[in-house]
Amino acid sequence: MTRSLAATLVPALLLLLSPCAQAAQTPRARHTATLLPTGDILIAGGVNTAGTVLNSTELRLSATGTTYKDGPNMTAARSSHTATIMTNGCVLIAGGWTGAAARDDADVYDPATNAVVANVTGLSARYNHTATLLNNGQVLLCGGQDTAGTILSSCRLFTPTGTTANTCGGSFAATGSLQLGRALQTAVLLKDGKVWFAGGLASTGFTPTTERYDPSGAGSFSSAQILAEARAYHTATMMGDGKVLVAGGSNAQDKIANAGILDTLEIYDPVANTVTPAPQLAARRQMHSATLSPDGTVMLFGGLGNITTSYANTSGVLDSGDILFFLGITTIFIFLAHRLLGGRRWR
Repeated sequence: MTRSLAATLVPALLLLLSPCAQAAQTPRARHTATLLPTGDILIAGGVNTAGTVLNSTELRLSATGTTYKDGPNMTAARSSHTATIMTNGCVLIAGGWTGAAARDDADVYDPATNAVVANVTGLSARYNHTATLLNNGQVLLCGGQDTAGTILSSCRLFTPTGTTANTCGGSFAATGSLQLGRALQTAVLLKDGKVWFAGGLASTGFTPTTERYDPSGAGSFSSAQILAEARAYHTATMMGDGKVLVAGGSNAQDKIANAGILDTLEIYDPVANTVTPAPQLAARRQMHSATLSPDGTVMLFGGLGNITTSYANTSGVLDSGDILFFLGITTIFIFLAHRLLGGRRWR
């Protein structure tokens, strides 16, 4: 079975890169980190250094920027799950791996009361899936793997009820299925309200295929332009112009001893339904993070990659980060790298 580190490395990297950040109270991987309306960050579940799957949560407090406090326990231990802030202010913590099985339920966390206020069944057991907040307030959960490791095509819609401090809850319902079952994929809400799914791991291996979900009606999927390279453990970030930057990842195609880790970028145009290549990254990387800044830059941080083109980094040490600047109609890339140790920079 494949259990993803991607969902855990991505949100945690921003904390690691802060020079004054205090360590979280419990070391964990394969967790989630969710920005709350209060400015606090909810850290939930994951696996500790002993390999135990956790049901604990903690909060990084915005008032100090460095202080952590215990949050409520979830109803079950979970890793490789999703956590989505909803329009009612509550957080949907869904699915995940317990260490022995995939979860078929979700916990609802209320930041107003700092409590897990509901446990909702009906998801169908899965981990390594995606969860996307739609414009209508529903959450679309798709793909992933079940307890046996089978890759899923099924999707569920979560409809929230209540508001913070006022009985947050909700229910799951079926919707359309992915055209291709996939896990470790990306899912991006586009400007037209549709959701674009890209890449991932399919039953036949890593896939370059993409598809779009239309939430209107019963919810349907249609094929979209394929990527130039199959990939999972990548990132997909919608930019200000509505196009999506797909970066890095892995496809297990060991070329020039690169261990299948990618240094390629692709840009998806949802209006034209085209994929075009972009300049290469400065270094190969997978399981990294990608963040769109207010000034329009896309910042890639950390991840696992090759030390050179001939050696794979198997130490688990986070690699450097790239900052990608998108200026005007023409796409221009300026690469800046930030070492986690020593703060060294170069162009």
